[in-house]
Amino acid sequence: MSEAESPAIDDAAYAVLEEIADGDNEFISELLNQYLVDATQLFALIAPALAESNAEDLERAAHTLKSSSANVGAMTLSNMCDDLQCIGRSGDLAGAVEKIPAAESEYLRVCDELNERLAKLS
Repeated sequence: MSEAESPAIDDAAYAVLEEIADGDNEFISELLNQYLVDATQLFALIAPALAESNAEDLERAAHTLKSSSANVGAMTLSNMCDDLQCIGRSGDLAGAVEKIPAAESEYLRVCDELNERLAKLS
């Protein structure tokens, strides 16, 4: 299955979150809403990092986004962020520019899916 065919949210990974929450839908809602806010802010840091050739800022934003995406089950996005993190760590940002549109597109898919799940929790 390619990244384009993979689900925005991996059901098995999301099930782990539900298990941790132990039926507390309010906790899940708060976590998902916070993820959506934080991820938007992190994406907003990536473009300036690239524009300023700031590998450290790219690595930091991508690392945080990778981890938080995995926590909510957005495994494809997490993997994309891992690629960006590695590029940032290498210091050679040439490969990052072409990866950003796909990561942003995947983030939008994740947002749509999480918003649908949030609506069901209400």
